[in-house]
Amino acid sequence: MPVFLGGKSSGKADKKLNKPTKVKRVPVTYRLPNGMKEAMLEAVVMRDKYGLKGKSRWIGEAVQDFLHEKSWKDQVLDVDMMKGKEEKDVVYLPELQKIELSDARTEVLTYLNQMCEQGIRQENLNKMTITVSSIIRAAIVWRLFDLRMPVIAVPEAIE
Repeated sequence: MPVFLGGKSSGKADKKLNKPTKVKRVPVTYRLPNGMKEAMLEAVVMRDKYGLKGKSRWIGEAVQDFLHEKSWKDQVLDVDMMKGKEEKDVVYLPELQKIELSDARTEVLTYLNQMCEQGIRQENLNKMTITVSSIIRAAIVWRLFDLRMPVIAVPEAIE
């Protein structure tokens, strides 16, 4: 912060230096199964109290938290299998988060290929098209149904 040594200050320099930079948001299209959009909006507005304009922030936070979950790649693959009739929607996310989603898509595709090489999920490979929308959809389902995986201590078998 600049040091003021006396006299009158207009305050303009202080305001310019402390002005937060605006985050550029970009539109990202995603799809949700029919009826889930209404459930998500109800959660955004009523349950989580984000208000009508808080959908993009709610989804952005869901994506950010979801990508830090241990089993997020498996959850993307599982949710991708739930395809049916879907509704298209748009969310406005920070530009850097869209890049992060593209990188996450690449990670899921690599993971899926590794699983197929090991003979896992081969029967489902032809049905899967992993997109950025797949990851957003999985993050929404994860947050909507609070699918955070708790760490459970498994008791030893009683003999």
